[in-house]
Amino acid sequence: MLLPFLLFLIAVLSLIFLTLPNLRKREKLHLPPGPKGLPLIGSIHQFDPLTPHLYLSKLAKAYGPILSLTFGCRSAVVVQSASLTKEVLKTQDHNFYTRPPLTGMQKMSYNGLDIAFAPYGDTQKVQSSTPIRREEVSRMIQKISSLSSASEVVNLSDLLMTVSSSIICRIAFGKRY
Repeated sequence: MLLPFLLFLIAVLSLIFLTLPNLRKREKLHLPPGPKGLPLIGSIHQFDPLTPHLYLSKLAKAYGPILSLTFGCRSAVVVQSASLTKEVLKTQDHNFYTRPPLTGMQKMSYNGLDIAFAPYGDTQKVQSSTPIRREEVSRMIQKISSLSSASEVVNLSDLLMTVSSSIICRIAFGKRY
């Protein structure tokens, strides 16, 4: 009788300790108002995937044009107004365009230092590859010029594929394709 009780107690304590950091994060982020979710699943049980527009419209009437939802341990901010959406996506975009650093992403990408997972902005990898890109595009333009001066057909699809492959191979492997 004691063993099942201890296992149940450990499970409950584990769930509490797993959800406490998420609750602290929510308070720290100063998120806009929104429906209260359950500790582990958030607002998923309230969300209607068949008519999400009606669900979000109902929430906008209750909480205003900017609201927050929790899906599991992730929070999402929903903007319902067209003018506020323009403000977020155009005027204030520099505050929103970087992805949050995730542990798996950090482990796969040398702490976010590769091109795929680097934070938005000027990266050294992109800047260091500028001479390679210029040289390959220059080669393509010379090839187009020589083919057109010889009155030959120029297949731009093949040339663009070749230039793309050459740029990627030179940046990744240091050899020309």
